[in-house]
Amino acid sequence: METLAPRDLYDDDELGMTRKLPLASGIFFGGWMGLFTLADAWGGEGTAGGAVLHALLVGVFSGALFGWMFPWLIGGMARRAMNRWYAGDPAVVAPPADGYPYRLPCGMLGASNRVVSGVLNLGPRGLRFDPLLRTPPALRESLIVEPLRDVQLDLVQTPVPRWLWMWGRRTLPRIRVRWPGGEALFGIPDAAGVLATLQNRVRALNDASASGG
Repeated sequence: METLAPRDLYDDDELGMTRKLPLASGIFFGGWMGLFTLADAWGGEGTAGGAVLHALLVGVFSGALFGWMFPWLIGGMARRAMNRWYAGDPAVVAPPADGYPYRLPCGMLGASNRVVSGVLNLGPRGLRFDPLLRTPPALRESLIVEPLRDVQLDLVQTPVPRWLWMWGRRTLPRIRVRWPGGEALFGIPDAAGVLATLQNRVRALNDASASGG
């Protein structure tokens, strides 16, 4: 089975969160620590100026430390989880169904802009999306799109939830899969490049089916 996107692609950050998270988390945590320290020291022994200076030092130091440690810890956890997802760990991903020689770890955009993580499988019959095993049961149903000859693929820009606007993007490209019965949107970094690969595989499978191969 061939995975249609390289592993390092999944470390790309479309929203720039990796670059901005240290600063944002450091300011947030440092600000709260500074305010807490100031509130605790205010009215105690010493001068008001001393209390403010102490709170400022605590806020700067704790913010810098948290801004370094928090992204490092979160990033490590995310990479380990992605490694298991990409490798098809049976504790994370359902065993591949027969007849699908290609796979693509990605996220399917559902109702209310909720993303369901899983694997999009491609074969001569069509496409099949299987959510990760940890997905809530209500969202774990597989999506099966057949026949492959009726599938159309293109790229669309979709809105980003408002709470993510702080990262500087309001839309992201998604791969749209359309068929006579409906459509679905799938998200992955470098969606345009992955779409081209996916289209080439679909075209080759359809040509093989048409020629009886």
